[in-house]
Amino acid sequence: GKVCVSGKCEDPCGNGTCDTAKGENCSTCAKDCTCQTGQVCQGGQCQSTCGNGICEATQKENCSTCAKDCACKSGKACVQGKCSCKPNCTGKTCGDDGCGGTCGTPCKGRTTCVKGQCVCSHACKQGEANCIDSKTAERCELDSNGCRVMRKTSCFGSSTCKNGSCCSSACVGVCGPDGCGGSCGTCPARAKCKVGKCVCQNECSKVGVTKCDSTTKFKECVKDASGCLYWSTTRSCNPGTQCKNNQCCKPLCSGRECGSDGCGGSCGKCSSSCVGNLCRRTVITVSAYLPCGLCDDKPALWGADPDPYVKLTLKNGRNYKSKTKDNTCNKTITFNWTINNLDPNQLKGAKLELFDEDPLNADDRCVSWTADLSIPGKKTLTNTSKKNAKITIVVKK
Repeated sequence: GKVCVSGKCEDPCGNGTCDTAKGENCSTCAKDCTCQTGQVCQGGQCQSTCGNGICEATQKENCSTCAKDCACKSGKACVQGKCSCKPNCTGKTCGDDGCGGTCGTPCKGRTTCVKGQCVCSHACKQGEANCIDSKTAERCELDSNGCRVMRKTSCFGSSTCKNGSCCSSACVGVCGPDGCGGSCGTCPARAKCKVGKCVCQNECSKVGVTKCDSTTKFKECVKDASGCLYWSTTRSCNPGTQCKNNQCCKPLCSGRECGSDGCGGSCGKCSSSCVGNLCRRTVITVSAYLPCGLCDDKPALWGADPDPYVKLTLKNGRNYKSKTKDNTCNKTITFNWTINNLDPNQLKGAKLELFDEDPLNADDRCVSWTADLSIPGKKTLTNTSKKNAKITIVVKK
């Protein structure tokens, strides 16, 4: 059971070498197989004591070396292996840290610590200003800590204290500020102050000008005592009139088809042009019925019926002639003859005639009709004294 060491037979346990091959361990040979600090020998093996749930001071366990077994209680912190009070300064700039110390720096001036913050105890209200005397003003201002305090100011030269400020009153004109918190004067209700002068804010451009407020009511541009222009209260137009184009008037469109209505408006539009408040007319001679024997024909000589054409004569004497139709009577003759751009006033009392064209003698007038041809529409004129001869026309505007 012994070994030879330097010529001597000695016990192998204690030679300073943990010979595991010979069964040495921390249990069989603690001399050679010593466990490290913080470990114990269990079943021949060195095992750590940290984590076994027991804070063992003999094994040098503390909150620093073995936080698992030696954790500090709530509210305390581990400082150099010992559980001590844990300061709390979260969100604080002043006040107690919970461990007898302080957070941040002490509050200065007019500030006091309230719930971990330095809060001002203001001495005055923002904007507050006073005159101590004619040459001394005091105003609420911020000190170096941001707290409001009253500070005195001396007025120099010709300036005096007014409304808490040192100023020199200087009015330029009749209105506006005087430079000392006062006023040089106020303007009338319809005027504004511009560079010391009251300038009218006119609502309208000229006295007497009117504008419609509805179809029957209007307002008039009038002047107030200060010379400013404004719209009067609403007035009613005279009976029988209405407000149109900013004036009260009586529209006159009776018997009118176009042109002015007398109120700045129109009585209508024409497809052509307007003359005397009426649209120019187009007259179409559609057809005519010419009985035989009405014309001074010479059938025995010429052996033919009349060669009819239509003639239109206006009130002023101007006339128009259609094309001639060959040898026909006792039947309806189709002309479809169109005359455009006729003055409707000249068509009142106009004359339509059927002539027989005679190449050798003067043309014979067979039958005539006199009528008002200014009225639009289709009409048939009959001459009862001429065997009921007829002519059909269409009038368009």
